[in-house]
Amino acid sequence: MRKTNLFKTGVLLMLSAILVSGAFPRKVCASAQEVTASFFGNHADSDNNKENGYFCNEITIKNKYFNKDICNYSEAPHGEGGRIQLFFVILDGVLHPAYCIEPGAPVNGSWVYNGASGVNSSDPYWEYIRNNYKETAEAISLTIGYSNQYSTASDFSGARAACQLIVWEIIGGYRDPASLKVTDTALREATAGIRFEKYYTLISNQLMNHYTYTSFVATDENSTPTITLPYSEEKEEWGIELTTTSGNIDMIDYTPLTEQDISVEKIDDKTIYLYTKNKIPSAKTYTVYKHLPGSLYSDNLYVWTSYTSGGRGQCIVSGTDNEATPLYIKLETEPVYRNIEINYYDKYTNEKISNSFALSATEHLSEYDVSEHILSEIKYKEILYNHDPKLNSGDAITGILDNDKTINLFYGYTHDITINYYDKYTGQKISQSYISEPAEHNTDYDAEKHTTLMFDGYDFIDHIEGDALTGVLDCDKTINVYYGYNHDLTIEYRDEETYENIAETVIYLPNGEHNSDYDKTSDITLNIDGYTRTKITGDSEQGILDSDKSIIVWYKKDYEASPETSDLLTTSVLCGLTVFSACMFTLLRKRKKEL
Repeated sequence: MRKTNLFKTGVLLMLSAILVSGAFPRKVCASAQEVTASFFGNHADSDNNKENGYFCNEITIKNKYFNKDICNYSEAPHGEGGRIQLFFVILDGVLHPAYCIEPGAPVNGSWVYNGASGVNSSDPYWEYIRNNYKETAEAISLTIGYSNQYSTASDFSGARAACQLIVWEIIGGYRDPASLKVTDTALREATAGIRFEKYYTLISNQLMNHYTYTSFVATDENSTPTITLPYSEEKEEWGIELTTTSGNIDMIDYTPLTEQDISVEKIDDKTIYLYTKNKIPSAKTYTVYKHLPGSLYSDNLYVWTSYTSGGRGQCIVSGTDNEATPLYIKLETEPVYRNIEINYYDKYTNEKISNSFALSATEHLSEYDVSEHILSEIKYKEILYNHDPKLNSGDAITGILDNDKTINLFYGYTHDITINYYDKYTGQKISQSYISEPAEHNTDYDAEKHTTLMFDGYDFIDHIEGDALTGVLDCDKTINVYYGYNHDLTIEYRDEETYENIAETVIYLPNGEHNSDYDKTSDITLNIDGYTRTKITGDSEQGILDSDKSIIVWYKKDYEASPETSDLLTTSVLCGLTVFSACMFTLLRKRKKEL
């Protein structure tokens, strides 16, 4: 601060002299009615930069709030230059430090420093703080941490003075280290109206807030209440908004939760949204931490930055994890149950062919496998259906129950083509039926090649009945092929004496279809010269062609010539004799001439 501030009170004048001269006054007593306690915050890197030091405004605490005399006590253990100045109050004859932190003090992250150049570890005030006030270290650390938040304020000295006053309150026993609440109402009222009241109030409130835990955590692991996270179908996660009725959520380190896949989102200073994608099978207690401010801002918290180049003269306060306060939060996820439904459909019409299978109250995110409920066959309306796995729709047969599952199974059926081969006359089968391989419903078929087979003893296919030879296989198909056959008829002409055929045999091949009429009357009247037809044997010359027919016409040879035959013979003989006579006459004449 400016030097004018050094002369506001007699005490400050004395302090200034002490700093400059290096003298060591032992006690400065105030009047019985009023005590001025100066909270000093000066540092000097060397004798030449004392002007960079800062003095806090004095704080006047009236004696009516304290029944004991309060005196200032100061020392400069570093000798020339007065690097540290410590103030004490005497209560009941006991020396109490009025403040214990000075910006240039080489505390190096510890409240007790031993071994620094020029510092005697046996100095009574260091030993006193170390031995008697070590339990207040966290409270003092917090005080410095929060005062650092206001170190850039225009009234910088006010924030520093407020910090040192609070430290004095802690060490002097006027502020509870566990809650940082002022235990003496009169002291709290005494700070009203002082020039740095704003910073005193801000820092005090933040300190108390730090020691006020959020209402949804506990300090006792065994008595931590359970928080149940409801499940959100929309977000597909378990989550809950937690609003604290005390404290500030920023002071809690939720890293242990996030490391176990439990996310935390800040909504405002009082509310967080805590959620997870994974179920917590049973209530589980998690440890979270409340850290010192040092770990919230940086690894090392620099308090009361000096105006010297390079930032020299800073006090380093470390807020480390081992100084964190463990807190506990117990979480469980709301039980969520899923249903599985399996539907069985006709794949051609989408008609249900069986009652659905339902599996209910199965735990969310559990594994499932419904393979055993896939029916391979279903008989419906006298039709035997078969499962078609290529047409499954909906959810998978196996998986994780992350929601309700609906599995649709589709079934189809096949048709056969049967071709029967019959004798058209008897209706009896003449061969084993042809049965096709099962074919898918509504597929095209062509059975024509299986209706052109021929069998021994049959000459022709008479007709085909039943279903069409080609078409769409919309049902089982039956085709009946009817076969017929023909008969031969033979007529022979025989000499009844020699049994030899005397004329060409007539064979009617085929003569006609089985059971057809026949009439061969005209064929049995054949006249053969020299023979007389005598009888007919074998089958009848007319009737029903119910088998092959054989007719024999018998003839008897004629031996006596008829008149017509005698005349013919006489004429032939006469002609022959005439020719012979002529030849002989000619021959005789020729011989006569030769003679």
